[in-house]
Amino acid sequence: MKSGVLAVCALTSLLFSGQPAVAVDYYVDPATGSMSNPGTSTSPWSTLEAVFTANKTFVAGDVIHLRSGYHGVPRVKGINTGTVTIQPDTGATPTLRRLRVDSAAHWFITGLDICPEHTAPGSYEVTYNLVDIFGSATYISFIGNKVRNAFSIAGWTAADWTARVAKRSAISSAGPNTVIQNNILENVSFAITISKTGTNSVVSENSITNFMNDGLRALASDCVFENNIVRNNYVQDANHDDFFQSWSTDAQGVVGQGTVSNVIVRGNIFVSQTDPNQPLHARPQGIGCFDGLFENWVVENNLVVLAGTSHGISLYGAINCRLVNNTVVVNPLAQAYSTSFQPSVRFFQHKKFSAAGYEYIPAASGNLIRNNLVTRTASLPSGAGTVDFNLTMVSNYTDYFVDYNGLNFALKPGAPAIDAGSNVNAPMVDIDGVARIVPFDVGAYEYVDLSGPLAYEPFTYAPTLNVNTALDSLDDTGFLGTTWTGTNDIITPGLNYPGLNVLGNALRFTANVGAVRSIDMSVFPVEYTQVDSDSVTRLGKAGSTLWLSFLIRADDADIDSIKHAGLNLNGAASGGIVKLRIGDVGTNTNWSIIKGTTVGGGDVPIITGGTVLVVAKVTFVAGTKNDEVDLFINPALGGFEPTVPSAILRGLDVGTFDRLEVKGTRTSTIDEVALATSWNDL
Repeated sequence: MKSGVLAVCALTSLLFSGQPAVAVDYYVDPATGSMSNPGTSTSPWSTLEAVFTANKTFVAGDVIHLRSGYHGVPRVKGINTGTVTIQPDTGATPTLRRLRVDSAAHWFITGLDICPEHTAPGSYEVTYNLVDIFGSATYISFIGNKVRNAFSIAGWTAADWTARVAKRSAISSAGPNTVIQNNILENVSFAITISKTGTNSVVSENSITNFMNDGLRALASDCVFENNIVRNNYVQDANHDDFFQSWSTDAQGVVGQGTVSNVIVRGNIFVSQTDPNQPLHARPQGIGCFDGLFENWVVENNLVVLAGTSHGISLYGAINCRLVNNTVVVNPLAQAYSTSFQPSVRFFQHKKFSAAGYEYIPAASGNLIRNNLVTRTASLPSGAGTVDFNLTMVSNYTDYFVDYNGLNFALKPGAPAIDAGSNVNAPMVDIDGVARIVPFDVGAYEYVDLSGPLAYEPFTYAPTLNVNTALDSLDDTGFLGTTWTGTNDIITPGLNYPGLNVLGNALRFTANVGAVRSIDMSVFPVEYTQVDSDSVTRLGKAGSTLWLSFLIRADDADIDSIKHAGLNLNGAASGGIVKLRIGDVGTNTNWSIIKGTTVGGGDVPIITGGTVLVVAKVTFVAGTKNDEVDLFINPALGGFEPTVPSAILRGLDVGTFDRLEVKGTRTSTIDEVALATSWNDL
């Protein structure tokens, strides 16, 4: 791309030649910028709010780089013909009080930290939505941001919640064709609302923690709500809180009239509380579509964990809707509520408002309730459809789940739900993307033999000054040969980590001498491997996701922050040998990830002598520069897979790999290296 000083040349070329304007990189710096500057890297603008107040305009392909500091309350506007991006500058953390998007099209907004307390500690927003995408906006992508009403809710009372978060949405969108994805929302009232005009929108992979009212509100047709996590509901008040809620209206806005059509609710995780000591815990309803007609909905592969309510998944006035392969279960951490309320999966008659009160009209036929694992018998009105292959649990939850009390709802060996379902009109994969095998299992999870990682190295070699000469270990698996190349040391004892069952000794490395070991491709399913142009089989096939973990300890200080140490993914088919470096990448003082010169940030400092657990999730996506890497440092063991990464890389090609390499210029120790196809296996 060209710099901002060439914008005049580009505009002159457009006026005289009729060619499209050239895309430009602009820079915004609250500390050093001025709106009298041209917006270049060396002469940046001041704040994002000031940029739009000054009515700056942009063309398709432009990128607005935000540097660290407070950027105010910007109103993003401008009808673009192609995508214009707002993103942090390298290593920057731009902050806002709130964000408005209207009279806008084709904007990609990422990497913002939005919270009223960025204005001043104790400053809360009770008047406006934190992110407001108006109906005059379209094709807006709001991806990879953090949105909070407050930095912390520690010590809050019920009155504090009411006064500080009000009844506003963290993210509200009335604009069609909106993508709200991979955002972190914390300490909010209503989390994400899609209004009636927000058709053809996608809400996916968002993490919502600590909410007071509703998690997701879906009032528009032709939308997808997929792979979101909503957890920890606070304050029981007059609002009937729901993890997911929808209702229909007619042209006059009358509730219960009109129809919301063609909505997919898939692969979401809803948990009322994840801490048994959570104060002010409430009892939200699950997926509640109470007032209206709902046509052609698919609700599948959702996990709903709640207590004190009978509404696990409820649709009133459903037409040709499918509720399939959901798990609805009582939360073991919330047993204080009456056990007379057992959540289930059900269709009801249409509840229509009239002068005399509610009027119940029979739901149309064509509905399906199948393969659901519930705590109360699934049902629908007579003649409204089919109910089959569902299983009801009374209280014997431990017969079904790997760790019910630990909130791990994967099916355990021998669970009655295994092979008890139908594959007709049922999802081909489960909530984790695992392919279902005929006969399908009942519930959101397909049973997987949790045999552990496919490649595992605990370094149970005898202590030696040269690992290359070590005798074969009997405890490693999934690797070729008997040991690692290189002249690094095997030391004793190995590294330890709370809650992790470790074996053997550990590998210490220094002086940039790499220790390499080839991976045994035969142990990985074919959907994870591909044959490259050099006829070598490697991992990294498009559509696959791999999980990598290891323990690491930095053993010497790195005063100038330029030394590196960690684990590399290696492969030589194309794009260089080192495909990805994980650990101390030598560019900052935090644990991180790097591909080439692109660094994924990082928020956990490297402490000399301190052992950390490093977990990387690598997702290989078809196409060019679509791969994703998430890095987790010291994630909680067991239960749900981690969702809030310490560092991320997006928009890159990781490349295929067939070897792991331990290497660094900083003396460090590594142990317990594992490579798996899922979090549970890891």
